[in-house]
Amino acid sequence: MSTPEIVFASVNLALNILLVIIAYLVFKNFDVKKQYHNKQLEVVSQLCTDISSTMVSNMIIKTVPTPDGRLPQVHTGYHFSFYEIALGFDYSQLDMICVKSNNIENTFPFLKYRNHPLLPKKIGEALNKLYQPLQYSFSIQPEDLPQNYVALYSRDIAPNPDDHSRNWIYEYYKSPTEFHTHCKELRTQILEWYKAYGAEDLNM
Repeated sequence: MSTPEIVFASVNLALNILLVIIAYLVFKNFDVKKQYHNKQLEVVSQLCTDISSTMVSNMIIKTVPTPDGRLPQVHTGYHFSFYEIALGFDYSQLDMICVKSNNIENTFPFLKYRNHPLLPKKIGEALNKLYQPLQYSFSIQPEDLPQNYVALYSRDIAPNPDDHSRNWIYEYYKSPTEFHTHCKELRTQILEWYKAYGAEDLNM
């Protein structure tokens, strides 16, 4: 074999080896991305399951004047899923949304996903808008409550006997319409994320 043939064969061999290495790295990188997306799908799916299974009670307190000048309070309560409580009621005529317990995760346990490293960023941002660090707030005294408000709470989380705040009331949203907006945004971000991956027929 002549020298040019040897050089050509060596270059050809080197190119083939390089192509094999590149193909391996591409395949390996694709496999990592696939695993990442599968894990992310698991996290979002578990979040959706937790949201759907979260049951919330609301106690709507309204002051209704009577002809004789009295101002009695009317209490109306319901117990539904998170989205039914958050989006199915018109809280716009109320002055405040409150929650019982100074840990918001006792009312909305799915908020624990807000800082999950695999959670899509926009969904995490929507969860963080609903999160309020109430443990740094003072509870509202009964005499300081507005005339019309709603208190949200969960019946499903077993009360901690050492948690003396579990029946105290904390200010959650001064603007009830903002709460509605943030809940709707969370739902929208989840649906859009699924839609980007071809899942459009979701029951949520």
